[in-house]
Amino acid sequence: MSELTKEMLHPRMLFVIARDEDDRRVTSTLNSMHLTLCHQIRGQGTAPSEWLDICGLSGTLRILTIALLPAAMTGYVMDGLRRALNLDKRGKGIAVTVPLGGLQGSIMRMLHAMNDRVLLDKKKEDASVDRHSDYSMICVSVKSGFSDDVVDAARSAGARGGTVLKGIRHVDGQTSQFMGVAMQDEQDIVLIILPKEKRAEVMSAISTRCGLKTPAQGIVLSVPVDATLGLE
Repeated sequence: MSELTKEMLHPRMLFVIARDEDDRRVTSTLNSMHLTLCHQIRGQGTAPSEWLDICGLSGTLRILTIALLPAAMTGYVMDGLRRALNLDKRGKGIAVTVPLGGLQGSIMRMLHAMNDRVLLDKKKEDASVDRHSDYSMICVSVKSGFSDDVVDAARSAGARGGTVLKGIRHVDGQTSQFMGVAMQDEQDIVLIILPKEKRAEVMSAISTRCGLKTPAQGIVLSVPVDATLGLE
């Protein structure tokens, strides 16, 4: 397999953050493009009201859809989402893809078959998606109730807001003792997409206010973003 073919099949994780009422439109769009393996999580947007007004967003409920796709389908999928959700208009939602370092064999074979079923238009891909994104995604896990502190710290360093999800963190006894955290604890997960040049400052601000040595017991990490829609 050539290096070009390997790159075309390299897996990506797609994140779509849209209005709660658009959940079926997102899934039907992805299903029409054979992206049948996806998860949806309801969350809450944290952008300030004045920013919501600027963006034309009503309310703060958000639906986060996560799906897997081969890299070669990125442009095709992004173009479909742009048309279905009007993501080229401010306030309609955000879509980004994140490169994955590995994937189990059965899922990888499914992505190969998925790629073969779709007729790719290289010109359309180049025109519809920024493959050299200037954005990163920061992921923060903190104890339940500390998401506001994360968002406040991020805003103080230049971020505009994020999306808050609810979850539970599980760790084994040795890790719990080493890190000084509970073995099982309700968590707030905060996703923040922002320009790369702000990443270090925002992560530092969050770590100082909500890191592992604080009551929030936060874990902060960032992942690269290689395709974007709906971001200025």
